[in-house]
Amino acid sequence: MVTSLRIGAVVHVKQEREILATLDEHGMYDGLPLTGEMRGFCGNSYKVLKIANRIHIDGMGVRGIDEIVILEGARCDGSLHGGCGRACHLLFKRAWLDLPGQDHPAPNVSQTGGASMGEPSFWKAGVQPCQGNGIPLAQATRPLSPLNLRQYIQDLKSGTWKPRDIVCILLFLLNRKWDTTQPIWGLSQGDRSWGGLVRISFIVLGQTARWHLGRAWRARLGNAKAAPVVKPQGPPSEPLHLRPGEWVEVKSREGIQATLDSREKHRGLGFCGSMLRDCGKRFRVLSQVHSIVDERTGRQITGIKNTVLLEGSVCSGISYRGCPRLCYWLWREDWLKTVEGSEGQPVTSTTDDSSKLRGACPYADRRNILIPSKR
Repeated sequence: MVTSLRIGAVVHVKQEREILATLDEHGMYDGLPLTGEMRGFCGNSYKVLKIANRIHIDGMGVRGIDEIVILEGARCDGSLHGGCGRACHLLFKRAWLDLPGQDHPAPNVSQTGGASMGEPSFWKAGVQPCQGNGIPLAQATRPLSPLNLRQYIQDLKSGTWKPRDIVCILLFLLNRKWDTTQPIWGLSQGDRSWGGLVRISFIVLGQTARWHLGRAWRARLGNAKAAPVVKPQGPPSEPLHLRPGEWVEVKSREGIQATLDSREKHRGLGFCGSMLRDCGKRFRVLSQVHSIVDERTGRQITGIKNTVLLEGSVCSGISYRGCPRLCYWLWREDWLKTVEGSEGQPVTSTTDDSSKLRGACPYADRRNILIPSKR
């Protein structure tokens, strides 16, 4: 684990030639591939945003990973992966970086840029590796128990998470473990004071006890289950044709629920309960999404319509055992409305939430695989 780094430190990405020298014949270092989009960051300096010892992978849950640094502003543009619009944070190995205080060579034009060195041998087949693909990520990670306290100690040492954040992570873990159905209201309102966390702890314990009692009662009744209620999806609204830079406001909880079917999806895209914290807030449109790489299968999904990313609207990872990837939420236009005169409105959204709308991150749940909209 990168123990000598803390968030906020400035590191220097090594030259491309130096990084390529660390890779094996498959273009990987310790199972993690170097992507073509990362080559543009070689030879430059960046602030450390997060230090990762675990990440959430679609279909596999949270797994441990070593020597990973996430840099501020270093996101994949998808240019070599069919225009994938997920804008994932790139994962840098410690061996690819020069730490603060270390001497690094001056940028050399002959050593930087894809055109100067050509395609490496492991890329000549035309297949670009992707760090958003769960198949190579499975090779770069290992099982990690949530009871392993070392991961949380490392979070505190690096500054990735604060003590109150660790408490929130553990509370969400307990809440999911017992499959409770009520939201953690204190966290829903952003209350992370120690007094609020104590109140939330009693709520979680009460929910856990109720779950056990309900389980025993269902066993006595023969575990009978009511037939699922099929909820038809609401009629689609007119496309907004949003463009980057435009201001939008996220609709209310009720307005979004009206667009979801009985599976809490909108034409195949699941709405995560953690997204509810952004309801009623205003954001700038970052980009439109027309294609993504499915993390579970690595398959390119195209033909996506009326879906955008919003500046600052990301998954904090609190409800995913502290996953630091900060993935952007995918927003359907039916969940948004255009607004004017939004200058000065807050757009930063980096905390998490819990709600009655249970579901997973759009990148972290098999049920939430995108189905191209027919509109």
